[in-house]
Amino acid sequence: MAETVNDGAESGFRHHDAELKYVAPGNVEVDEFNERQTGVGPETDLGDLEQSIKENGIEDPPQARPSDDGEGYKVFAGQRRLMAAKAVGLSEIPLIVKDLDDMEALAASVNENNEHLDKDVSRKDRAEALEELVDDWGIEKVADQLGIDTQTVRLRLEPTDDFWSGTIFDPDVDADVDTEYLADDIVPKLRRVTGDSELAERFAKKIIEKNVPPGAVRSAAEVADGPEGFWDEIVEQWNAKVKGEDRIRPRITLTGDDVKQLRAWAKDRGLNEKKAVKQIVLERLEQEQTGNVDLPELDEELANDLRDLCDEHDMDMSEAVERALDEWLYYLTEYEIDRLSVFDDK
Repeated sequence: MAETVNDGAESGFRHHDAELKYVAPGNVEVDEFNERQTGVGPETDLGDLEQSIKENGIEDPPQARPSDDGEGYKVFAGQRRLMAAKAVGLSEIPLIVKDLDDMEALAASVNENNEHLDKDVSRKDRAEALEELVDDWGIEKVADQLGIDTQTVRLRLEPTDDFWSGTIFDPDVDADVDTEYLADDIVPKLRRVTGDSELAERFAKKIIEKNVPPGAVRSAAEVADGPEGFWDEIVEQWNAKVKGEDRIRPRITLTGDDVKQLRAWAKDRGLNEKKAVKQIVLERLEQEQTGNVDLPELDEELANDLRDLCDEHDMDMSEAVERALDEWLYYLTEYEIDRLSVFDDK
């Protein structure tokens, strides 16, 4: 039995004529051009799906195309439903049958999983499928057909980068570490921070083993200039999030005399440059929070602004300076101001 269906009306994937057919499961196989290559087979736990199909049948028909010999069908989207239906012994199953070539079938498989909240397709399976599509179609067409942006495609292609060859992220490596804990955007951050695949892999394993919150890794990666101290920064960010603290990590680029002055200041106190910057800011905060501010030494416009702030919000000068400094630090971070002269050692 066959019915004509209007498929793809709500999808970013191109429209195709399709037929709804009811066929015997024995005449259906899994398409080799299918995004999901792992987490399938007789050993896969399909218990809940099997029970649902046993009680209700297949409510969302798999998508298939005719077999090469024309005697049956190949499912390119919905293979787990097919396997569950076979396991519970259904006599016939519904299929949405389309006439697609290999790349169209693979793209439809990726698209079907993408539209259903990514399901549980592994990062490696998705990367390999997208790599094949991009090699054939180009990244712009793949993004357009799947209804996602090119940046998302690039993020999901990350494991196929030569940088990850032989590591736990390599699609050809059967790793004993579940990399799915790491969000797609974190993997390229590890590459950029470390610049070394073995080192990046060690960091990844440690992050997974310790269940480090993704936000802590992202924050650490944003401020890290290299692998040195990266883990310490992750731990600091992690502890701050646990304590509910807000952390400010602005990037500050110094030039000319400011560089010399900072280095001399740090050397006198036995500090590295990063710790020196932190110490200087903390000392200035302490000065201003205790009210140790000489208004005559300030720019007249700034002094007037501070007085207005005091009057408007009924606060003393110390509170006004602290509030103004908080706002200054906010704008420094928000607008990525990259040069700051705060190193006058008076």
